Amino acid sequence: MNITLYPDLKYHQEDLIDVSGGKIWYGIYGKGNKIPLLVIHGGPGISHYYLLSFFKEFSDANNRPIIFYDQLGCGRSERPSNRSLWTVEKFRERLNEIVKALSLQRFHLWGHSWGTQLALAYAATTPPKQLLSVSLNSPIFDIPSYRADLQDLLKSLSQKVQNDINRNQPDFESYLAALSIFYRHFLHMADLWPDGFLKAFTGEQFGLESYSTMVGTDELNYTGNLKDRDDSHLLWDLQVPIWFVCGKNDIARPQRCTKYHKIVPGSEITIFQNSSHSYFDEERTAYSIALNDFVNRHDACN
Repeated sequence: MNITLYPDLKYHQEDLIDVSGGKIWYGIYGKGNKIPLLVIHGGPGISHYYLLSFFKEFSDANNRPIIFYDQLGCGRSERPSNRSLWTVEKFRERLNEIVKALSLQRFHLWGHSWGTQLALAYAATTPPKQLLSVSLNSPIFDIPSYRADLQDLLKSLSQKVQNDINRNQPDFESYLAALSIFYRHFLHMADLWPDGFLKAFTGEQFGLESYSTMVGTDELNYTGNLKDRDDSHLLWDLQVPIWFVCGKNDIARPQRCTKYHKIVPGSEITIFQNSSHSYFDEERTAYSIALNDFVNRHDACN
Protein backbone atom coordinates (compact mmCIF):
# COMPACT_ATOMS: atom_id res chain seq x y z
CA MET A 1 0.00 0.00 0.00
CA ASN A 2 1.33 3.45 -0.88
CA ILE A 3 1.22 5.88 2.03
CA THR A 4 1.17 9.62 1.43
CA LEU A 5 3.19 11.12 4.24
CA TYR A 6 2.16 14.40 5.77
CA PRO A 7 4.58 17.07 4.47
CA ASP A 8 6.64 19.28 6.72
CA LEU A 9 5.15 22.66 7.46
CA LYS A 10 6.79 25.83 6.21
CA TYR A 11 8.26 26.66 9.59
CA HIS A 12 8.98 30.30 10.22
CA GLN A 13 12.06 29.30 12.18
CA GLU A 14 13.81 25.96 12.52
CA ASP A 15 17.23 24.70 13.48
CA LEU A 16 19.17 22.16 15.52
CA ILE A 17 20.02 22.82 19.16
CA ASP A 18 23.00 21.26 20.92
CA VAL A 19 21.78 19.56 24.08
CA SER A 20 23.14 16.95 26.46
CA GLY A 21 23.59 13.83 24.35
CA GLY A 22 23.15 15.22 20.84
CA LYS A 23 21.29 17.69 18.64
CA ILE A 24 17.56 18.34 18.82
CA TRP A 25 15.48 19.69 15.94
CA TYR A 26 12.89 22.39 16.62
CA GLY A 27 10.51 24.27 14.35
CA ILE A 28 8.34 27.30 15.09
CA TYR A 29 5.15 27.63 13.06
CA GLY A 30 3.12 30.83 12.99
CA LYS A 31 4.07 34.49 13.37
CA GLY A 32 1.14 35.49 15.55
CA ASN A 33 1.68 37.95 18.37
CA LYS A 34 0.26 35.74 21.12
CA ILE A 35 2.38 33.91 23.68
CA PRO A 36 3.77 30.71 22.13
CA LEU A 37 2.65 27.18 22.90
CA LEU A 38 5.48 24.68 23.37
CA VAL A 39 4.36 21.21 22.29
CA ILE A 40 5.70 17.96 23.79
CA HIS A 41 4.81 14.93 21.69
CA GLY A 42 4.09 11.46 22.99
CA GLY A 43 6.08 8.26 22.79
CA PRO A 44 8.79 8.25 23.82
CA GLY A 45 10.00 7.98 20.26
CA ILE A 46 6.94 8.91 18.16
CA SER A 47 8.02 12.40 16.91
CA HIS A 48 5.93 15.51 16.34
CA TYR A 49 4.41 14.56 12.97
CA TYR A 50 1.11 13.21 14.29
CA LEU A 51 0.34 16.65 15.73
CA LEU A 52 1.12 18.79 12.69
CA SER A 53 -2.28 18.78 11.03
CA PHE A 54 -4.14 19.91 14.14
CA PHE A 55 -1.68 22.55 15.25
CA LYS A 56 -1.32 24.09 11.79
CA GLU A 57 -5.06 24.75 11.79
CA PHE A 58 -4.98 25.88 15.43
CA SER A 59 -2.14 28.34 14.84
CA ASP A 60 -3.65 29.75 11.65
CA ALA A 61 -7.06 30.23 13.26
CA ASN A 62 -5.88 31.67 16.56
CA ASN A 63 -2.79 33.72 15.73
CA ARG A 64 -0.61 31.76 18.15
CA PRO A 65 2.93 30.52 17.40
CA ILE A 66 3.51 26.81 17.98
CA ILE A 67 6.93 25.49 18.96
CA PHE A 68 7.49 21.88 17.91
CA TYR A 69 10.51 19.78 18.69
CA ASP A 70 11.45 16.15 18.23
CA GLN A 71 12.79 14.59 21.38
CA LEU A 72 16.31 13.24 21.11
CA GLY A 73 16.35 9.83 19.45
CA CYS A 74 13.43 10.29 17.05
CA GLY A 75 12.06 12.31 14.18
CA ARG A 76 14.38 14.96 12.81
CA SER A 77 16.61 15.02 15.89
CA GLU A 78 19.80 12.99 16.23
CA ARG A 79 19.65 9.28 17.04
CA PRO A 80 22.48 8.53 19.46
CA SER A 81 22.74 4.92 20.58
CA ASN A 82 23.23 5.21 24.32
CA ARG A 83 20.64 3.70 26.65
CA SER A 84 21.72 5.94 29.54
CA LEU A 85 20.13 8.88 27.67
CA TRP A 86 16.60 7.52 27.92
CA THR A 87 15.33 8.58 31.36
CA VAL A 88 12.73 11.13 32.47
CA GLU A 89 15.46 13.17 34.14
CA LYS A 90 17.52 13.35 30.94
CA PHE A 91 14.48 14.32 28.86
CA ARG A 92 13.62 17.07 31.38
CA GLU A 93 17.18 18.36 31.29
CA ARG A 94 17.07 18.54 27.50
CA LEU A 95 13.71 20.35 27.56
CA ASN A 96 15.21 22.91 29.91
CA GLU A 97 18.11 23.38 27.49
CA ILE A 98 15.66 23.98 24.62
CA VAL A 99 13.76 26.64 26.59
CA LYS A 100 17.01 28.41 27.40
CA ALA A 101 18.33 28.18 23.84
CA LEU A 102 15.12 29.74 22.49
CA SER A 103 15.15 32.42 25.22
CA LEU A 104 11.53 31.71 26.08
CA GLN A 105 10.49 34.20 28.74
CA ARG A 106 6.79 33.32 28.87
CA PHE A 107 5.06 30.36 27.26
CA HIS A 108 2.32 27.75 27.58
CA LEU A 109 3.26 24.07 27.79
CA TRP A 110 1.25 21.38 26.01
CA GLY A 111 1.99 17.68 26.55
CA HIS A 112 0.31 14.57 25.21
CA SER A 113 0.51 10.98 26.50
CA TRP A 114 4.15 10.27 27.54
CA GLY A 115 4.65 14.00 26.93
CA THR A 116 2.54 14.70 30.02
CA GLN A 117 5.08 12.90 32.21
CA LEU A 118 7.81 15.08 30.79
CA ALA A 119 5.63 18.21 31.07
CA LEU A 120 4.84 17.39 34.69
CA ALA A 121 8.50 16.84 35.57
CA TYR A 122 9.41 20.13 33.91
CA ALA A 123 6.51 22.18 35.32
CA ALA A 124 7.22 21.06 38.89
CA THR A 125 10.57 22.88 38.76
CA THR A 126 9.73 25.93 36.60
CA PRO A 127 8.78 29.40 37.95
CA PRO A 128 5.14 30.30 37.21
CA LYS A 129 6.19 33.73 35.89
CA GLN A 130 7.77 31.92 32.95
CA LEU A 131 5.30 29.06 32.53
CA LEU A 132 1.78 30.45 32.16
CA SER A 133 -0.19 27.19 31.88
CA VAL A 134 0.15 23.44 31.36
CA SER A 135 -2.21 21.33 29.27
CA LEU A 136 -1.93 17.66 30.29
CA ASN A 137 -3.57 15.74 27.45
CA SER A 138 -4.21 12.05 28.18
CA PRO A 139 -2.06 12.15 31.33
CA ILE A 140 0.17 9.13 31.82
CA PHE A 141 2.58 9.53 34.71
CA ASP A 142 1.58 6.79 37.15
CA ILE A 143 2.78 3.86 35.08
CA PRO A 144 1.73 0.98 37.39
CA SER A 145 -1.84 2.32 37.40
CA TYR A 146 -1.68 2.93 33.65
CA ARG A 147 -0.56 -0.66 33.05
CA ALA A 148 -3.49 -1.94 35.12
CA ASP A 149 -5.89 0.26 33.15
CA LEU A 150 -4.52 -1.10 29.87
CA GLN A 151 -5.15 -4.66 30.99
CA ASP A 152 -8.74 -3.74 31.87
CA LEU A 153 -9.19 -2.28 28.40
CA LEU A 154 -7.71 -5.38 26.81
CA LYS A 155 -10.22 -7.54 28.70
CA SER A 156 -13.04 -5.57 27.07
CA LEU A 157 -12.01 -6.98 23.67
CA SER A 158 -12.47 -10.48 22.29
CA GLN A 159 -10.72 -13.46 23.80
CA LYS A 160 -8.85 -13.99 20.55
CA VAL A 161 -7.40 -10.47 20.65
CA GLN A 162 -6.36 -11.01 24.27
CA ASN A 163 -4.72 -14.35 23.47
CA ASP A 164 -2.87 -13.02 20.43
CA ILE A 165 -1.40 -10.16 22.44
CA ASN A 166 -0.61 -12.07 25.63
CA ARG A 167 0.79 -15.38 24.37
CA ASN A 168 4.46 -15.93 25.22
CA GLN A 169 5.52 -16.74 21.66
CA PRO A 170 3.06 -14.85 19.48
CA ASP A 171 2.54 -15.41 15.82
CA PHE A 172 3.84 -12.08 14.60
CA GLU A 173 1.06 -11.39 12.11
CA SER A 174 -1.67 -12.32 14.59
CA TYR A 175 0.03 -10.25 17.27
CA LEU A 176 0.20 -7.15 15.06
CA ALA A 177 -3.40 -7.63 13.93
CA ALA A 178 -4.58 -7.86 17.55
CA LEU A 179 -2.50 -4.85 18.58
CA SER A 180 -4.00 -2.91 15.68
CA ILE A 181 -7.51 -3.71 16.91
CA PHE A 182 -6.60 -2.51 20.39
CA TYR A 183 -5.14 0.73 19.03
CA ARG A 184 -8.18 1.39 16.80
CA HIS A 185 -10.41 1.16 19.85
CA PHE A 186 -8.37 3.27 22.24
CA LEU A 187 -5.58 5.17 20.42
CA HIS A 188 -7.20 6.48 17.24
CA MET A 189 -10.62 5.21 16.20
CA ALA A 190 -10.31 5.89 12.46
CA ASP A 191 -10.13 2.82 10.23
CA LEU A 192 -7.42 4.59 8.24
CA TRP A 193 -5.00 6.61 10.32
CA PRO A 194 -4.19 10.15 9.20
CA ASP A 195 -0.98 10.66 7.25
CA GLY A 196 0.75 12.40 10.15
CA PHE A 197 0.15 9.42 12.44
CA LEU A 198 1.47 7.05 9.82
CA LYS A 199 4.60 9.10 9.31
CA ALA A 200 5.30 9.31 13.05
CA PHE A 201 5.36 5.51 13.24
CA THR A 202 7.58 4.87 10.21
CA GLY A 203 11.03 3.43 10.77
CA GLU A 204 12.48 6.66 9.43
CA GLN A 205 10.84 8.69 12.21
CA PHE A 206 10.26 6.33 15.13
CA GLY A 207 12.81 6.26 17.95
CA LEU A 208 12.99 2.54 18.64
CA GLU A 209 15.84 2.64 21.18
CA SER A 210 14.24 5.26 23.42
CA TYR A 211 10.86 3.52 23.23
CA SER A 212 12.17 0.01 23.90
CA THR A 213 14.39 1.25 26.76
CA MET A 214 11.64 3.14 28.53
CA VAL A 215 8.50 1.18 27.55
CA GLY A 216 9.34 -2.19 25.98
CA THR A 217 7.87 -3.90 22.94
CA ASP A 218 4.48 -2.14 23.14
CA GLU A 219 2.10 -0.45 25.59
CA LEU A 220 0.63 -3.77 26.71
CA ASN A 221 3.98 -5.36 27.50
CA TYR A 222 5.85 -2.85 29.67
CA THR A 223 9.39 -3.98 30.48
CA GLY A 224 11.29 -0.66 30.28
CA ASN A 225 12.59 1.68 32.95
CA LEU A 226 9.21 3.45 33.25
CA LYS A 227 7.53 0.21 34.30
CA ASP A 228 7.29 0.99 38.03
CA ARG A 229 7.55 4.78 37.93
CA ASP A 230 4.85 6.98 39.46
CA ASP A 231 5.33 10.75 39.18
CA SER A 232 1.78 11.71 40.18
CA HIS A 233 3.09 13.09 43.50
CA LEU A 234 4.56 16.00 41.50
CA LEU A 235 1.04 17.30 40.95
CA TRP A 236 1.23 18.74 44.46
CA ASP A 237 4.18 20.92 43.35
CA LEU A 238 2.44 22.62 40.42
CA GLN A 239 1.90 26.36 40.78
CA VAL A 240 0.41 27.14 37.38
CA PRO A 241 -3.04 26.71 35.79
CA ILE A 242 -3.57 23.08 34.76
CA TRP A 243 -5.98 21.62 32.23
CA PHE A 244 -6.51 17.84 32.24
CA VAL A 245 -7.90 16.33 29.05
CA CYS A 246 -8.80 12.84 27.84
CA GLY A 247 -11.25 11.00 25.61
CA LYS A 248 -14.02 8.73 26.85
CA ASN A 249 -12.35 5.76 25.13
CA ASP A 250 -8.81 6.88 25.88
CA ILE A 251 -5.97 4.56 26.92
CA ALA A 252 -5.48 7.25 29.57
CA ARG A 253 -8.68 6.47 31.42
CA PRO A 254 -11.22 9.19 32.32
CA GLN A 255 -11.42 8.00 35.94
CA ARG A 256 -7.64 8.36 36.27
CA CYS A 257 -7.75 11.79 34.67
CA THR A 258 -10.53 12.82 37.05
CA LYS A 259 -8.49 11.60 40.03
CA TYR A 260 -5.57 13.81 38.98
CA HIS A 261 -7.89 16.77 38.51
CA LYS A 262 -9.15 16.41 42.07
CA ILE A 263 -5.59 16.47 43.40
CA VAL A 264 -4.83 19.91 41.93
CA PRO A 265 -6.96 22.73 43.40
CA GLY A 266 -8.31 25.05 40.74
CA SER A 267 -7.42 22.77 37.86
CA GLU A 268 -9.80 22.19 34.94
CA ILE A 269 -10.84 19.00 33.17
CA THR A 270 -12.50 18.12 29.87
CA ILE A 271 -13.47 14.61 28.78
CA PHE A 272 -14.34 14.34 25.08
CA GLN A 273 -17.22 11.91 24.77
CA ASN A 274 -16.70 10.74 21.18
CA SER A 275 -12.95 10.23 21.26
CA SER A 276 -10.09 7.97 22.19
CA HIS A 277 -6.47 9.09 22.67
CA SER A 278 -6.67 11.42 19.65
CA TYR A 279 -9.48 13.91 20.33
CA PHE A 280 -7.46 16.63 18.57
CA ASP A 281 -8.29 14.68 15.39
CA GLU A 282 -11.52 12.92 16.35
CA GLU A 283 -13.23 16.02 17.78
CA ARG A 284 -10.96 18.63 16.26
CA THR A 285 -13.28 21.62 16.30
CA ALA A 286 -14.47 21.13 19.87
CA TYR A 287 -10.94 20.48 21.10
CA SER A 288 -9.55 23.53 19.28
CA ILE A 289 -12.17 25.79 20.83
CA ALA A 290 -11.50 24.40 24.31
CA LEU A 291 -7.71 24.70 24.02
CA ASN A 292 -7.94 28.23 22.64
CA ASP A 293 -10.23 29.25 25.50
CA PHE A 294 -7.87 27.82 28.11
CA VAL A 295 -4.65 29.43 26.86
CA ASN A 296 -6.35 32.75 26.09
CA ARG A 297 -7.60 33.02 29.67
CA HIS A 298 -4.08 32.46 31.00
CA ASP A 299 -2.08 34.62 28.60
CA ALA A 300 -1.84 37.37 31.19
CA CYS A 301 -1.86 35.35 34.39
CA ASN A 302 1.40 36.83 35.65
